[in-house]
Amino acid sequence: MNFSKDLSVVILAAGKGKRMKSEIPKVLHQILGQPILYYVLSLVGKLNPKNIFTVIGYRKELVSEYIKNNFPQTKTVTQENQLGTAHAVCAIKRRFTVVSTIWLF
Repeated sequence: MNFSKDLSVVILAAGKGKRMKSEIPKVLHQILGQPILYYVLSLVGKLNPKNIFTVIGYRKELVSEYIKNNFPQTKTVTQENQLGTAHAVCAIKRRFTVVSTIWLF
């Protein structure tokens, strides 16, 4: 499916997941043998977007390594301080000049 040649997708994956009470980033917790992030990136990839950006933060080295090894077409953007969802969106804004469509997951 070629959803849109101008489609850019932003996945917000910087949070710690405090309520999970784990040192593992919440996006790397597994469901049925795969990290949660696997399911999101697999589904987004089916849209054939022009760009896929994942905003990372907490334990960014682990998340970045997972993305690099499994979804190399995905670009990562670091949110240095985890100050909430709106702040994570701001971390990505410098990557865009003119945007026709952005989806946030």
